[in-house]
Amino acid sequence: MAWGDVEHTRGTYAWAAYDEVVARIVSHRMKLLLTLTGCPSWECHRGGFGPPRSPAARRRWLRFVASAVQRYGSGGSFWRSHPGLPYRPVRYWQVMNEVNGADQWPNPNAADYASLLKSTAATIRAADGSSKVVLAGLGKHMTVMLRDYLPALYRQPGFSQDVDVIAVEGYGQWPRDIIGIMRMTRRIMRRGGDRRKPVWITEMGWATGGAWHPYVTSRRGQAKRLRLSWDMLLACRKRWKLKRVYWFPQTDKRVPAGALDYWGYHNGLITVSGRWKPAMRMLLQYVRKRMPRGHRMRCRSAIRATR
Repeated sequence: MAWGDVEHTRGTYAWAAYDEVVARIVSHRMKLLLTLTGCPSWECHRGGFGPPRSPAARRRWLRFVASAVQRYGSGGSFWRSHPGLPYRPVRYWQVMNEVNGADQWPNPNAADYASLLKSTAATIRAADGSSKVVLAGLGKHMTVMLRDYLPALYRQPGFSQDVDVIAVEGYGQWPRDIIGIMRMTRRIMRRGGDRRKPVWITEMGWATGGAWHPYVTSRRGQAKRLRLSWDMLLACRKRWKLKRVYWFPQTDKRVPAGALDYWGYHNGLITVSGRWKPAMRMLLQYVRKRMPRGHRMRCRSAIRATR
């Protein structure tokens, strides 16, 4: 949920597009995680990226956050105005994404993000006391590496209390690379005194096209890597306190005219034309709880199988 999309013109909130998305999703009795992100061009002047930095911009950001929670959270105005929809209020709010990367947060700095997180978390909880705050998804290989950024967050006063879920990304060349990400994350959390807190993988995937990249494979390879990684994550979920995993995205994107092709346009499970890739059929086995193997495997055996 990009701030700039909602408040394209300063002082005017336009919710219609998000109302439609929320209505479509909950009509299928699905729940939502909304990522609060972006910054209007009239505020940040970077085409919708970058955090609000000035005191005035922070205040406007917090007004947007409160408005979003009051609309889509528990008892929100959206639900009151749509009584015919299944009641699926947004419980989890992710505060930005990939903040350890320069694309989303120029000059990444854990102290700066922790400061924004603190005020944003307080605003979310004040607007809806049942809401939970999810950390921005941290990539392993970013401008500031996961191994450095997450420990720096734990050194910030009150960080652990400001977030209910730690979120990381599960990108790697092979399924076994995710093992290292999860082990590193839990080790850092233990050192920060956060043994009991859950972890989510809020992005992961492999691409089926684009220029050469370690994350690019064939369509059959994409399905195989999904199966191996999800078998392992299912088997080890209790050990790592892993509660959710999101493949990103659902559908491929068209390469914009004049843009360089890269893997990020091709890591969907459905092609641009709407055809399912083999990985989509594989994913649905897990969604429908007809998992190929993972639910029956022990963690140690599943880890060995990915190597």
